[in-house]
Amino acid sequence: KLTVDFGPVVGSLRTSAQITNYGADELRGRLVVGAINLGDKRIAGFTSEFLVLGALEPDGTVRLLRVDDDIVPGAPVA
Repeated sequence: KLTVDFGPVVGSLRTSAQITNYGADELRGRLVVGAINLGDKRIAGFTSEFLVLGALEPDGTVRLLRVDDDIVPGAPVA
């Protein structure tokens, strides 16, 4: 379970992303890329509100996409 702040317009959203190769300390404060407005999905009793995006390695490991540190949270992706 991951909560991400998408800035003042969208606010914080939660996802049930299966991110197993990052520790909580690696994720805290990290900027990520997410797809929002896809609708909520209930997964194992948890409501997932967005999709966090990553690159998939051949062995199935997900590497989260990054943005530069000076990007404002909630900035649209083009």
